[in-house]
Amino acid sequence: MLKGTLHLGYGDTLDIAAATAFPTGSFVLVPKAAHRFDGAHEDTIIIGTAVGAWSTLYVNPDHTAPAGTPA
Repeated sequence: MLKGTLHLGYGDTLDIAAATAFPTGSFVLVPKAAHRFDGAHEDTIIIGTAVGAWSTLYVNPDHTAPAGTPA
């Protein structure tokens, strides 16, 4: 995390209480094909690096991608 705090949890259902907070300076490794949810309560800047393809698939088909997120 370059700035702010990312809240990250695993599973197909949003459970804010189960999310872990990763503050500025944290390093996070997300396993391949992990089902996860994330978000922030403040402006947050992350650097994401992947080997191979990186994609986002939404569990809820009614959920639209935020601005700037490739479909």
